[in-house]
Amino acid sequence: MANTKFTRAVKKAKSLYKTGRYKTFADAVKAAYKKVGKVGTAKKKKSYRQTGTSSISRDKQRKAKAPGKRKSASGKVYYERRKNRSDKPKTLTGVSMATLQSAMKGQLKETLGKQLLRRELATTKRDKRKVGKQIIETKKRLRKIL
Repeated sequence: MANTKFTRAVKKAKSLYKTGRYKTFADAVKAAYKKVGKVGTAKKKKSYRQTGTSSISRDKQRKAKAPGKRKSASGKVYYERRKNRSDKPKTLTGVSMATLQSAMKGQLKETLGKQLLRRELATTKRDKRKVGKQIIETKKRLRKIL
């Protein structure tokens, strides 16, 4: 027999009915079903929603907890969502790694284009070699990101 919520409730109802607390077995099942439902409740999915703005330079200086439940010094529970008080996991002030990578790719591609143009416009072999080395370095950085 599968261990479903109803089967667990029926098992619990048998023990409740035997104690004599309930007049009918149906009443015992209803009570047991309520008790079993409370035990097996699913946890809420964590929310990483943030509000407000934050200073990236200040955020780099300190480590903050993830947005969500907090307990104050007085013992009261509250939820922290302010960007300047929390860090979204795997991000810096809510900017995802994918966004940072795409921004870096764009900058490197722009730099590579400028370097290729500089190499074409270079007049001496020395300048062409120098820019060629820079192009190789930029291409290596691009491969690391990809």
